[in-house]
Amino acid sequence: MLSLAVFAAGCADTASDAGGGGGSGAELAAPDSPHLEAARAEGQVTWYTSHYSSETAEAIAGLFEEAYPGITVTLYRQTAQRIYQRFAQEQEAGQTVADLLGITEVSLVADLASKNQLARYVPTNAAEVDPAYAAYNDPDGYYHVANVGNNIISYNTDMLSEQEAPHSWQDLLDPKWRGQIATGNPGASGYVGTWATWAYLEFGPGYLEQLAAQDVLVGQSITDTIPRVAAGERAVGVSSDQTTAKAAAAGDPIGIIYPDDGAVVMPTPNAIPAAAPHPAAAKLLADFIISKPVQQFLVESEALIPLTPGIEPPAHVRPDATYVRPELQELTDNLETVIGEWRRLFGV
Repeated sequence: MLSLAVFAAGCADTASDAGGGGGSGAELAAPDSPHLEAARAEGQVTWYTSHYSSETAEAIAGLFEEAYPGITVTLYRQTAQRIYQRFAQEQEAGQTVADLLGITEVSLVADLASKNQLARYVPTNAAEVDPAYAAYNDPDGYYHVANVGNNIISYNTDMLSEQEAPHSWQDLLDPKWRGQIATGNPGASGYVGTWATWAYLEFGPGYLEQLAAQDVLVGQSITDTIPRVAAGERAVGVSSDQTTAKAAAAGDPIGIIYPDDGAVVMPTPNAIPAAAPHPAAAKLLADFIISKPVQQFLVESEALIPLTPGIEPPAHVRPDATYVRPELQELTDNLETVIGEWRRLFGV
C-alpha cells in the first residue's frame, strides 16, 4: 500500500505571482498552441468527464468556448463507470463519439490503454504540473493527471461539532453511526471504487461487511453525499474534499474531516481515444484544463486543488494530513471483487 503526504510538495511553494484566475475565458487562451489551427478547423469537441460536479464541468466548458470562439464543447458528465461503459459500447459499435475522456478510476483508463483504444498524448504544458502529481501519469503517455482530490469524511455542522464527528474510516463502524452515513456506489463512482478498494485491502473484507450493517444510505456519485449530509438526511458521508469545500463556501452546514487513517488520494486522468473524431480540439481542451490560468480559476471559483506549483491551494487542504492510495495493480486486481462484494452486501 502507498502512503504519502502528497500535498506537502504541492503546498510547499505557494507564491502569489500566479496571477488572478478571474476574468473572461478569452484571457485563458493559448494563442500559440500548436493545436489551435486544426482545432478551429474541427470546430467542436466532445468531452466525457467524471472529474467534476456538473456545475464545475459546465464552467470549464464555458470558459473554453470563450477562450476559443468557434469551437463548441459537447459535455457528457457522468460517473466513472457510466462513462467507461458508454465508451465501451462505442468501441463495440465502431463509432467513437468521445474526443476527451476524464475517468476518475485510473484502472479503467489503464484498461482502455491496454486494449489500444487510447492515443498517446503528452500535453504541451505537461512540464507545468507538479512532479508529485505528474508521477501518476502513464509512463507510456496514454493518459495524464488532470485533477486531484481526496476521499474524506464530511459531516453536518448543525448536527455535530468537529470533535463529535468521526475521525477515521474505522470510526464509521461505531454503532452510534448506524443510520447516519451516506456514500456513493463503487459500481458507479471512481472515487468510491478507489476508497472501497483501499479499505478492503487495508482493513480486510470484514470492513465492508461491518459497514453494510450500519444501514448506509447509498447513492451513485460521491457528490450525491453532499446534499444528503448538508440537509441532515445523514450526519456524515464518505465524500470528496473539493465538493464538500465548495458546498461549505456556499453556506451549506457541512465540514471536512481528513481521516487519521488516511485521506484516499484521487489523481484522476484525462485521455484521448485513438479514434477521437476531433483529436486536435481534444488536445487543445486537455492542455486548457491543466494550464496554470485555468488551475488558478478552479482554485478560486471551485475550491479545487491546483496541479501547478506557485498557486496557493484552497484553505481546506491539509498538507499535514495522512494520504493513502492503493497501487494501480491493486486496483486492477481487486476493483471488480469489491464491486461484487458491495452489491452483495448493500444490495445496490
